[in-house]
Amino acid sequence: MGWTFTNKGSRTTKEFFERAFNYDKPDEGRSGSIIRFSSTWTTAYIAYEVKIPATAESPAKRDVIAIVCLLRHVPNAKDGYTFGYKDMTEDMGPCESKCPKTILNLLTPTTSEYAINWRKRCWDRINRKANAPKVKAGDLVKFTEIISFQHGIKTDLLTWVKGSTFRYGYSLCRIPNWKEREYINLGAIV
Repeated sequence: MGWTFTNKGSRTTKEFFERAFNYDKPDEGRSGSIIRFSSTWTTAYIAYEVKIPATAESPAKRDVIAIVCLLRHVPNAKDGYTFGYKDMTEDMGPCESKCPKTILNLLTPTTSEYAINWRKRCWDRINRKANAPKVKAGDLVKFTEIISFQHGIKTDLLTWVKGSTFRYGYSLCRIPNWKEREYINLGAIV
């Protein structure tokens, strides 16, 4: 359950994982393949299809599960191992829960409590973001939790400027992924 470091060469991250994870064993009737892939600089989310042949005890089975891979890029690694990943399936209860709905919609039902909880966290995030109040430049935003900044400011009330930039008095502050937090829009300051 540790990290694997390698050199992925000129392949894209998707091409790298297709080569690493896809397999086909026609003589056994088993296969596994990536059917949807999404990644950021630090995390990859994969919808992975597994086909298992029928046996005397059970019929043929097709499951689509989620795989989450933490990613590390070390471009100047002296040993040449410039790409690292730590992969885990959804039933291992990964902490990362920003899986896009295009992948979640492909997953087959599961009985794994960890996978069910992980999927719920992902859907909760998607729904929270979709239902978040809209803001426009100059609107006063009140967060449900106090936010602390490096230069000593602690507040839950900020004026939105644009993107992830807010104003507090004469100071500008950045809040990455702020739409994933709970907040209300108090409207424009008059």
